[in-house]
Amino acid sequence: MKFQNPMGKQLNFRSKVQKWIYVIYNGCVIVLSTIGLIIEFGPKELKSPIEEIHILSIYYLISLLILNVGGVLTAEFTDQKGNISRILSGSKKEG
Repeated sequence: MKFQNPMGKQLNFRSKVQKWIYVIYNGCVIVLSTIGLIIEFGPKELKSPIEEIHILSIYYLISLLILNVGGVLTAEFTDQKGNISRILSGSKKEG
């Protein structure tokens, strides 16, 4: 997946929000993965406090997942019909 710039001047508000959510989600996944590696391979004195951060971080992932599902459903029932079937089948957007 190529990086999508959320700062493009030609983008409408909805597209900018969508792209920012992608950037935030991917950043959070990178941070979560890094924290997991620190827990596993880092200094033992940092394990307990970092584990708490790691466990609490599931809440932001759940929030982003809810935003994602809400956005897909909103698009499906408004102006972008067929998104769900394209997601499930893996086919590219027509037209």
